[in-house]
Amino acid sequence: MSQTVPPQPAWSRSLSLQGIQNFRDLGGYIGHEGRPIKWRKIFRSGHLAHATAQDRHQLQTLGVRHVLDFRGVQESAAAVCALDDVQLHALSIEPTVHYRLEERARQGGAMGPEEVTGLMRETYENFVLHNSARFKQLFEVLLAHSEPLVFHCTYGKDRTGLAAALVLHSLGVDTDTIEQDYLLTNQLLNATPRLGKVLSEEGQRVLLGVQTDFLHASLATIQAHYGTVDHYLVQAIGIDTNKRQQLRSAYLE
Repeated sequence: MSQTVPPQPAWSRSLSLQGIQNFRDLGGYIGHEGRPIKWRKIFRSGHLAHATAQDRHQLQTLGVRHVLDFRGVQESAAAVCALDDVQLHALSIEPTVHYRLEERARQGGAMGPEEVTGLMRETYENFVLHNSARFKQLFEVLLAHSEPLVFHCTYGKDRTGLAAALVLHSLGVDTDTIEQDYLLTNQLLNATPRLGKVLSEEGQRVLLGVQTDFLHASLATIQAHYGTVDHYLVQAIGIDTNKRQQLRSAYLE
């Protein structure tokens, strides 16, 4: 059973920004020993390239000093994040789903929901098999800097979703709450597929949403190769007992 987040009337998890989608705070979730995650320290989001002047002002007000970008090289170049007074960290994970859809467009025919679901599961498996070094870089920044940070990909749902799950787990948040946070994307994201002609209507809904089955595909891969998420954090991410204690000291109340 998920743990209850204590009431925080002064804080809002989801911040309504004009040009940035799916932007939210990981604060308030209950972590190790019943200690809540500090508010206004760790944010997850869709890409920031379309931030308005008001959005940029709000990010400055929040004190964001580090932006970690999981987008692929071409994605980042096509929509450049241009914010003042922040350090950008490129943690590129190439969008294999997009590439597969481009290939399908050349072949012709629409991809239905079952095929998209399978593709998404494969993508989440590959995050673990091929991109753990990028998630390790996220944790290195979390350990090295005390200023607020935001990590993001294009829509803030898949690469960002697994990253958030790993961060929350490292801080001792229970599985149900991690999944609830992951599924918030379905309420907050309003996006249009760039390759809509390749997808059936049902396929589009699958692509632009999240399902616990996707996250479970990553977790099953972790279990198959490492045994547990804790072992994965140690062996692939480098978060041993001492570093986990450092994270909890820095980010838990």
